[in-house]
Amino acid sequence: MPYGGRYTGNTHTDAVQVADIVTTVGNPGADTKVPSEQAVREALSGGDEKARVSANDTTPGYLNGKLTAGTGVTLTENNNAGDETLSVSATAASATAAGIVELATAQEINTGTDTVRAMTPAGLQTSTRNIRYLIWRAVAAGTSLTGSTGTALESVESPISGTIVNDATLGIRPVVRNDTAGTGTGAASYDIHLGGSSIFSVPLTINASQATSRTATPCALSTTAVTAGQVFEFFCDTPQNGTAEKGATFIIPVLMS
Repeated sequence: MPYGGRYTGNTHTDAVQVADIVTTVGNPGADTKVPSEQAVREALSGGDEKARVSANDTTPGYLNGKLTAGTGVTLTENNNAGDETLSVSATAASATAAGIVELATAQEINTGTDTVRAMTPAGLQTSTRNIRYLIWRAVAAGTSLTGSTGTALESVESPISGTIVNDATLGIRPVVRNDTAGTGTGAASYDIHLGGSSIFSVPLTINASQATSRTATPCALSTTAVTAGQVFEFFCDTPQNGTAEKGATFIIPVLMS
C-alpha cells in the first residue's frame, strides 16, 4: 500500500509499501532515512486520515460526515480548524418524544411530583406506591366490643403476598378503628394474628374517648412477612373499662412482593 515516499541512498521512491516501513525501521542503514510519523499514519490509513465504517467501506470520510445523528440526537463540531472535537448530545425525553431520561429513585416515586424522571418496575416495587391496604370489618358498627382473648372477632385470608409496613414517620402502619369511641380510664387493646401467632411485640391500643389507634402509642411488629392464603385473625383483648366502644375495622398496609 503506497504511503508517500522515502530515500534510500540517492534514490527517491514514491510507492513504498507498509512492508518497506517495517524493513526500513527494523534495519536502518547508514544512508537510510526512517519514514516520518505522518508517513506511517498515512500508510496505515490507506494514504489519508479518513475513517472507514468497516473494512469494505468504499467511501472513507471524516467523522463529522461518517457519523449520522438519529432522531433527537445532535452532532456538533467544536474548535473548527483547531484541535477539533465532535460532541454528541440528545434531547430530553418527554411524554411525546423519545430521548435521554434519568431513572427515578424509590424516594422520588414516593414523593410523586417529579415530571422529568422515569419510573422503573424495580423502583415501583420498593416504593410506598406499591403498598396495598387490606381492610376488614371485624365487628358491626352498632355492636359493642367485649374481650375476645382466644376467640377471634373475625378471620380472613390474605389475598396477596408481601411485607407488612409499620412506618410511624410516614403514618403507614396497622390501624384499628371504632365506629363509636368508648369511655373509661385506660386503653383498649387489640391484636392481629397471622398463621396462628400475633404479629405484634407492642399491640394496637385505642385511648379512652378515642376511636382510632393512630392517636395512641404506636404498635411494633414481630412478624412482617405475609403469604397469600395465610389467615389473619382479629382480637379485642381488652375493651374500654367504662362504656365499651362499638364497631371495629382493621387496616393492614402490605408492600406487595
